[in-house]
Amino acid sequence: MSINPIDFILLLGAAQGLFLTLLILHKHGRLYANRFLGGLIGLYSIILLYLFIGEAGLFEPHPQIMWISLGFSLLIPPLHYLYARHLISQTDCLNLKDATHGLPFMIYELLILGLLLLNPDLIETRMERMQSTTLDPSDTVFNWFIIGQSAIYLFMTLRLLRRHGHQIKKMFSSLDRIRLNWLRNMTLLAVGIIFFFALENIFFVFGVNLTNYFTLSSILTAVYVYLLGYLGLVNSEVFLTADVSASMHILPEMKSQDAVLHSGDKYGKSGLSAERAKQIEQLLLHIMDSDTLYTDPNLTLPQLADRLEVSPHNLSQVINVQLNQNFFDLINRYRIDKVKQDLIDSDKKQYTILAIAFDAGFNSKTSFNTIFKRHIGLTPSEFRKQNLIP
Repeated sequence: MSINPIDFILLLGAAQGLFLTLLILHKHGRLYANRFLGGLIGLYSIILLYLFIGEAGLFEPHPQIMWISLGFSLLIPPLHYLYARHLISQTDCLNLKDATHGLPFMIYELLILGLLLLNPDLIETRMERMQSTTLDPSDTVFNWFIIGQSAIYLFMTLRLLRRHGHQIKKMFSSLDRIRLNWLRNMTLLAVGIIFFFALENIFFVFGVNLTNYFTLSSILTAVYVYLLGYLGLVNSEVFLTADVSASMHILPEMKSQDAVLHSGDKYGKSGLSAERAKQIEQLLLHIMDSDTLYTDPNLTLPQLADRLEVSPHNLSQVINVQLNQNFFDLINRYRIDKVKQDLIDSDKKQYTILAIAFDAGFNSKTSFNTIFKRHIGLTPSEFRKQNLIP
């Protein structure tokens, strides 16, 4: 059996995926969400192996395996969504609702097993159709179901990540580690692969075999498997650190507080009186002016609440209601003020702008420049040039 370059890419992608699966589950399974990541990479690897075996014609002795293994692709979109959800929520258990995401897979497998048992001649007929240059009608239906299912779950994942981006501003002063931009980008890349897969299927409807039976989408999937596994390993471990983990566990509880605030009852239902809220506000402003807690790039709401000896929920409510902003904006306003002072300090003109930014608590050049420009309306270098006293 000769292996062409496409077969080699598919086989290499499957092998790398299986290796990453074992690595994730064995070495990094302590983070519960990574178990979904390991399962996701493993299923992608099975599909790549399925494509390789199909390309090499190895299904002919045992065609039943082909239809049974194809059903695993129905688990990939739900696992992608569940990985994102458990990474954000930090839950470490499955519930009945999670299990319902596997219903299409279970229905498919039951139908296939039933057809194979009740109609053995189906195998021979199906194998004959595979030799033709057009797709079997059942393949077309299955492919479009996968496209639709993937589109739904990828949209749900993007919406979940968007909400996460807003929620974490209530808890963290620096977002680069936990913003999950990498997962959003990988989700968008998955959307692109599904788009090409849909394009290939559209051409098949008109009798055009655009990329020799989905070669383009197969190669993109092989590359995607490696990127997703690698980026997942590199970026998700931050959620195991004590400060991030503790803060992420509080985030779901903030949703009920948001509902109270949006209802217009700012104090009654939350148990925080107007007088106590004012006391916390004064204490907060005093410690922010007299201390430099904001220079800690990893400062979180629970850490500041602990310093003030108040609950994170009450502190968050005071910041939202009394100061009309979120925790992220509050801390970074103080950081920007410090940067402004240092940029116009002639004694610090030998310091680079980035060094001044890091000293104020920023930990990313990109985020610092973005926040500074949004608050001041100038870039840091423009501000320094206009205001630095010789």
